[in-house]
Amino acid sequence: MSTIHAVLITALSYWSAFIVGPWPFVAFGEKNTSLHNLIASLTLGYFIYDFIWSMYMKTEGVDMLMHHIVSICGTAYVLYIGLSGPELIATAFGTEISNPFLQIRWFLRETNRYNTLLAKANDIVFMVLFISVRLGPGTYVFIGVLKSEKSPFVIKTGGTILYFIGWVWAFYIIRFAKKRFVLKCGKTQ
Repeated sequence: MSTIHAVLITALSYWSAFIVGPWPFVAFGEKNTSLHNLIASLTLGYFIYDFIWSMYMKTEGVDMLMHHIVSICGTAYVLYIGLSGPELIATAFGTEISNPFLQIRWFLRETNRYNTLLAKANDIVFMVLFISVRLGPGTYVFIGVLKSEKSPFVIKTGGTILYFIGWVWAFYIIRFAKKRFVLKCGKTQ
């Protein structure tokens, strides 16, 4: 389910932001389009499902549960007020583009293929995408939302929480990369 959602939302968000418009790096706090509302509705449904699944299965930590709660509230708010669709779409694109690689990682681990070259390449793609997109253009969107006079306070607050959760995860990813690639290489020599 996560992989399907990630691929679908990444494709729809790309289409919305870069083909149809408006350009999400300047349209902060603008009125939602029907495509924004569709993407937000699909995302909201997925996050509600995933949050319930995570709570039932007890598979996620506090940071992921907080991410789900803020995402659910923020997405529902964007749908309710009919504004801030462009920044929501930019955020959805930036956060979901790395998710398929995270899911591939899980599948490779579950099928005992995690020590293959494919798994290592997948981890590298995931890490590079996650860190470069969330902390590159993601930082630009974050600052743009904070500076925008049109973006509602609720969106600025939720965006701030999600942005800092992204930094926490980036720290975890860097720690993981050190363990997976640097420390293991040192042990084999």
